[in-house]
Amino acid sequence: MNHSTSLLQQTVFYLGIAAIVSLLYTMSAIYFFQPEIFFDQSAMSFQVKLIILAILLILVFNILSLSWLIIQVNRRKSEKLVMTILLIMGSICMFLLIGEKVMIDEIGREMRLGWETRGEWIILYSFFLFQLFYIVIFLIKKMS
Repeated sequence: MNHSTSLLQQTVFYLGIAAIVSLLYTMSAIYFFQPEIFFDQSAMSFQVKLIILAILLILVFNILSLSWLIIQVNRRKSEKLVMTILLIMGSICMFLLIGEKVMIDEIGREMRLGWETRGEWIILYSFFLFQLFYIVIFLIKKMS
């Protein structure tokens, strides 16, 4: 393992921890700050800015973790199946980030119209939980 791979491995690990914290913050902030996020469209609140930063941090983690996994799939022949499954999960998470953005926008739009949003919340938090599951499994696998 060369120095750049070791640095990438360390960076991805610490970003994974930060991504978990960011994801948990996002999950709670979107629920608890609904009026500021969904109804007050005149200015971007502090909470909205933090959520955007948190999601960007998760995006960076996803990109770097996928990069690390691509390198590892070729190096760890004995764990190729596990690494491939994690690679697929990480790729799905990249698409889920887009889905999360769409669901947040849809929840806001439907709330402003006074419509029921229970189904959208379920979908959004399912996406979040899959993302959280991927990060935790990735970190557990990296530590073993």
